[in-house]
Amino acid sequence: MSHECTRCNKGFSSGKAKMQHISDSPNHHVCIHCQTLVDFVTEQQLDNHLEQVHNWCSSCDLVFEYWDDLEEHDVDEHNKCLECGNYFSSPSNLKNHKLTHAEKNVECFACYRKFVSKSAMMLHLEVGNCPSGVDRSDIDDYARQCRQWPQYIDHDDDYKCPTCGKWFHHMSGLLQHVESDCCDEDLESWWSPLAVFLRFLRSHWC
Repeated sequence: MSHECTRCNKGFSSGKAKMQHISDSPNHHVCIHCQTLVDFVTEQQLDNHLEQVHNWCSSCDLVFEYWDDLEEHDVDEHNKCLECGNYFSSPSNLKNHKLTHAEKNVECFACYRKFVSKSAMMLHLEVGNCPSGVDRSDIDDYARQCRQWPQYIDHDDDYKCPTCGKWFHHMSGLLQHVESDCCDEDLESWWSPLAVFLRFLRSHWC
């Protein structure tokens, strides 16, 4: 027999028979998208080839014509961070992760240290890391002094989202919830209860 598969140590009577063997055998991993036969030793090598050469999404088993189409698909469908290439289980988790790459431009109301988000700044105050000496009890007191307090504090003195009613033990947790886009509440509208509270809090140091 003149046609031999060295990987499987088998001989075949014709090139066509050998090619059929390569296509059918689990010992061979052939790229069906290449015009010429490309046979990989392992399935992982084939997967890497498909992703790098043919813009293949392994989760959806889709091949894209252009690499940037695959990138757009990965962001929309698989919550991929384009900064570091990691994938996340939900859009909100991706959004929270993006804060690790974000510029720190939220200034602390009391010490001028900067943070990537209002919730991170609030946590800094609550845990007592601010040189001003503010801690969680101070934030809780200020939260109750603001005229909008009935909108974000319930009868058990827990914090609640003004829109969806979800409960939180800390103001920083409530702010993080709003920043994650889990509901329609926001921190930017002038008359939103939490925006009013943040302005009220800032007024004590400005």
